[in-house]
This record gives sequence, structure tokens and C-alpha cells, in this order.
Amino acid sequence: MMAKKDQVAKHKQVEKTLEAELNFLWRVIDTSPNFIFVRDRDGKFLMANEAMAQAYGTTVEDITGKTDADFNPNPEEVERFLSDDREVMNSLKQKALLERSITDADGAVRWLEIIKFPLVDEDGVSRRVLGIANDITDQVLVKIDLQQLSRAVEATHDAIVITDLNGNIQFVNPAFSKITGYSLAEALGRNTNILKSGRQSSNTYKEMWKAITSGQVWQGDVTNKRKDNSLYEAQLTISPIRNTAGKIEQFVAIQRDITERKRAEEELQRLRSAVEQAGDGIAVANLEGNILFANLAWAEMHGYSVEEIQGQHLSMFHTKEQIQQEVEQFNAVVMQTGTNSGRVGHAHKNGTTFPTQMTTTLLLDASGTPTGLVGTARDITEQVRLEQQIRETLERRNRQVQLTTEISQEITGTPSLAEIYNYVVTSVKEGFGYYHVQIFRHNPEKNTMVVIEGYGAAGKKMIAAKHNLPFGKGVVGTAAATGEPVLASNVGDDPNWVPHPDLPDTKGELAIPIKWQNEVIGILDVQHDEANALTEEDQVVLLGLAGQIASAVESARLFEESQNRVRREQTLREITSRLRNFTDPDAVIRAAVRDLSKNLDRPTFIRLGSAEELSSQPEE
Repeated sequence: MMAKKDQVAKHKQVEKTLEAELNFLWRVIDTSPNFIFVRDRDGKFLMANEAMAQAYGTTVEDITGKTDADFNPNPEEVERFLSDDREVMNSLKQKALLERSITDADGAVRWLEIIKFPLVDEDGVSRRVLGIANDITDQVLVKIDLQQLSRAVEATHDAIVITDLNGNIQFVNPAFSKITGYSLAEALGRNTNILKSGRQSSNTYKEMWKAITSGQVWQGDVTNKRKDNSLYEAQLTISPIRNTAGKIEQFVAIQRDITERKRAEEELQRLRSAVEQAGDGIAVANLEGNILFANLAWAEMHGYSVEEIQGQHLSMFHTKEQIQQEVEQFNAVVMQTGTNSGRVGHAHKNGTTFPTQMTTTLLLDASGTPTGLVGTARDITEQVRLEQQIRETLERRNRQVQLTTEISQEITGTPSLAEIYNYVVTSVKEGFGYYHVQIFRHNPEKNTMVVIEGYGAAGKKMIAAKHNLPFGKGVVGTAAATGEPVLASNVGDDPNWVPHPDLPDTKGELAIPIKWQNEVIGILDVQHDEANALTEEDQVVLLGLAGQIASAVESARLFEESQNRVRREQTLREITSRLRNFTDPDAVIRAAVRDLSKNLDRPTFIRLGSAEELSSQPEE
């Protein structure tokens, strides 16, 4: 009996010991950071430690008897877990799952390294599986980052070089080989000075090494040399690499080949310089008409600074009328055909308007889609003024030529000199729009130029006063003496020129010789009340007219002489016929004197005496 009691006590002691050991074991299991669990063939948790329960956001008591599906929102993961469990139980072999994802209670993906063991019953069948999982999320994320970094380094177009503290190459990516021509095998172990071109000063490298050895990042543009000795421009960034103790143990350099960019920048700078120095205004705008760029010539043409117009709308350079009447139609052609050129009115900041010669072209991207507009404009105010002046001059010249032709036709055949002079003076004054017109003739006895015809009241007054000018002096006298036209476009430039009191507004004068067979027979004098209004064109036209005047004057003179000759001959015949009827000599003489004076239109005297007396000079 006593032996039985001892056996029971001993058994209870064993149970107590086992319970204590089991409790200790569970405490160890619960304090483990690893996920520890036991599941049956249906995936139910028969046992799970605290780490496993917390991963699913629950408690050990709650997870027991439930499956992954009750906590994991990812059905693919749940199915994969169950499949792995059954494979282990069926094969009776443990299985290591190096990377398995699990979605936790917060919906975040965690990575596990799992080992599953089959738990075999006495009948040799496994109906449960023991799983021990290590959370390797941090390692996996680092691995992913490294993989991504490696792919980025391999794929980047920038050359990446890692060196030791002496600049000896330890790593290069494929872009380095592509840019420099050195393969990985050729570059490893060599110093980075293989890339030196000799174009950089020693100070550049001193500053570089000083910066990176002191833990700073160095950046700059350098000219490097390829394996084939050709040069390239590089944008270089060098950074120090520190170990966990903070000590610099390596350098990483990233260099970008900017040869084409540098060339483009230089070309752009040349282009920008050319645009800025261009005399024509140049502006670039988007399709909405907002200014993206304008050169100084464009801004100054409109009275603005470049800063004032940046971002403004192109409509600021036109009045509403210009936009409606010119700009809208002009731009419509640009949008239809891609370009247009023509005259377009512009407006200045001060409100004045001016004409321009515009050329506008659509800007297209690589696909041919319009992206903006570029326009050039040239202020053609002076050109338009000159064109208008030329048109007016041509019209005036045509009128003058036509008027000259009409005057020539009218005076041709006119027998009266007085009528010729009067018609010429009147027609030239009124037809050409001069201030005053007059004609002078030379008086050899006094050696002066006497006005014989003048326009209007002033002309009549000067004729009545026998107005005359000295031969060989002044505008009229010089033209008479030289036989050449004299043009004084602005008489104010001649301090010796004195205006006639009846012509106070004279500002310009032109004297044209009227010549017949190289003999000056008169001067056509025209005057203008505007300085510089008389030009060489007036001189050319009036020279042509002067020739026609001379021809008409000579014809009238010859006609007048022939008429006088006929009258004289008729008078002599009449006197001879009458003398036959007179017997008184005195009566004969008186009749002859009377008839001769009447027909010759001048006083006539008859001198009587012997031949000897008549041959001597009469006494005064």
C-alpha cells in the first residue's frame, strides 16, 4: 500500500515537472521573434506563438482553431500556405521556403524564410505540420533595393566609377565603357588619370581632391579624353563613400557626356547673340499668343523694355482696328499654310502707329504638331515714306511732263512774243504750283537782266517798275552769264540773297536759261515758298520746256521780222506811188516821213544834202 502511494506521489511529481517544463517551453516559444505554429490538414492553427498571432493582429487564444483565410485578405497566399503544408505532410519531408510573402493585419506585405516539418503519428501518418518562420522583410527590401540600384546603374546613360582613396578604379558601369571606350577589364585597377585631357589646370584638380578628401561633394564641368584620344565634355560629380564608422574609404564619380549639349549651348548662344543683335524685331509666342521670348529690337521698336512684354499677349502691339482689319486675316493664313509674310500695322507704347514688314511662321514639334509662333518685324516707316514720296514725285513729274507738252503745243505757232511769255508764265505758275514765275531778258546797253513778264499783281508791278538784276550776279544773272541753270533750293543758305519786297515768302529759286543755238535769249525764273522744294527734277523738266520756249520765241521773232519786212516794202511802194503825184519837194518829204513813221511804228527822220555832206557824221 505504501509502495502504491509512493508511486502516485512520484507520478504527480513527474507531471508537475513536465508541466513546468512545458510552461517554460511555451514561454520560450512566445518570446521568440520567429513565427512558430502547428496546423492540421485543413489549415487550422492547432498552436501558434505570440509572434504569429501578432502578425495577424490577434491573440494566441483567438487564432487557435482558425485558418489563414480568417486573417489574410490575400487568397493566393492562403492557398499557397495550405498547399505547402499538405506537401510536407504527404511527403513526410521537411521543406525550406526561402522567400514567402505574407500579408499582415495592416495589409502590409512581409517576407518570411520558413521551414516546415511533418509531425508523424504512431501509425506513420502525418496529420500536422510544424512551421518555424523568420521575418526577413528588411533583408528582402534591401535586396530589392540593391537589385533596383544595380539595374539603374547598369541602365543609366551616365558613367559611374567607384575608386579607392587613391583614385584607382574598382567598378565601372557599361555607360563608362560606352563613353570612354575602356572596357571593364581595361579600366579595373587603373587610375582615373587615364581620362585626363590636359585641358584642365592643376588648380582644378587640387580643389577637387581637397573637397572630396574633406568629405565634401565636388561638381564641375571638365574636358576628358577617351581611349582613342578624342575629347569629350563631361559634367562630373564626385562624392565620398563612408563606412559604418564614418571614415571615408571610397569615392563614387558620376559623369555625364555633355559634348552635344555644350555644342548646342554654344550654337544657341551664337544664335541668341545673333537674334539680340539683329536689326529686325523677333518674338516667339505660344499658340495662345502669349510672348515666350522677344529680342531687344522688338521691344524697343514698340517702346517697351524686354521685361515689360515678357508673358504679355501679342495684341498689345496692335490697335483694335489693326487687329480687325489686318492681323486676324494675316494670322488666318499662317494657321492654314504654316507661314505668311506681308505688311501689318503695329502700335507703339505711346499710342502712335507704324507700318511693319512681318513674317510669321508656325513652330512644330517632332511630330509636326504646332506648338507656337515665331515672328519677325521690321519698321518700314521710312520705306513707306520714301515710297509715298516716290509716288508723289512720279505723279508730279508726270503732271509736269504733261503740262510741258501742253505748253509746248500751245505756244508752237503763236506769232506774238507777248502771248508766248504770258502763257508760259501763267501755265507754269498755276500748273506746277510755284510761288512765283517770271521771264527776264538781257539789256546789253545797261548789262542787266530786265523782267519782261511776271505772274499776277507782283509781276505787273515789277514790269511797271522795270525791275532788273545785274548780269553775271545772283541766281538769274549767273544763269544768263553761264548759260547753265542755277538752283538755289534754300536761299536762306546764301547770306547775300535779298528777297524782292513784293515776293517776301520766297524760300527757293531756280533760273533756267532760254537758249537758241547756244545764245541765251532769256531766263525762266521760278520761285517756291518752301525750302528745298525745288529739285533737280524741276530743273530737268523746265530745261526741256525752255527749249520749246526758245523755239517758239525764235519762230515768233522770225514771223514778226517777215511781217515788218512786208510792211516796209508795202510802205515804200505806197510812198513811191504818191511821190509821183507831188510837185512840191517839201510836201514830198513830209509825206514820206509821216508814212514811214506810221508803218515802222517808230520816229523817222530824212536827212537832205549833197553826197559829200551826207557822207559826213551829223552834228548832235
